[in-house]
Amino acid sequence: MPQQPDAAYPNDFDGLDDSKNWVGRLMDIDEQPSSSQYRKRDDQMMLIHKWSLHDLETGAAWTNAEDEVAELWDITSDSTRYNPKAQNPDWRIAGARQRANALMGKVLDDDEVKTMIGHGWKESLVGHRALLTLEWTVDRNGNDRLKVIKLRPFVTKATAAEPAPAESAAEKRARLQAEMAALEEEPAF
Repeated sequence: MPQQPDAAYPNDFDGLDDSKNWVGRLMDIDEQPSSSQYRKRDDQMMLIHKWSLHDLETGAAWTNAEDEVAELWDITSDSTRYNPKAQNPDWRIAGARQRANALMGKVLDDDEVKTMIGHGWKESLVGHRALLTLEWTVDRNGNDRLKVIKLRPFVTKATAAEPAPAESAAEKRARLQAEMAALEEEPAF
């Protein structure tokens, strides 16, 4: 049955404290045609990142009124550009790349991003976690919205204790070439 015209917009995150950080686990990514008024191309796509939120101290997932794990939708363009020399700081790194960096726990270079795209962007990221800073905002329709304003790698004590081994440029190139060769051997469905 449809809702009444004057019914409040349902919000699965009523009562969530945006003054603390939350662990976000990426549950899914949907790709859809962009509805942004700022899109540069007619074929531009947007990515909808669907997060579950977990208390940093207890690990408990935020649930909705039906006691189901709530999904926070976070929309970005499909761009993965990174230009550290851009004059405007907002143009230096695309939102999709920011999320990938946080989820993978490091600043990804272009070769790593290309490998992830070749393997499957969604498949490379879903299931990973990041530390999220959130903020309550009001959208243009007057509805309260929870927005991701900052993402950082989620580091546990176990991962912090084990520094990653240094990889030379030649080792990295060989690893990426092997990953790409393995992808080419997989059957396309």
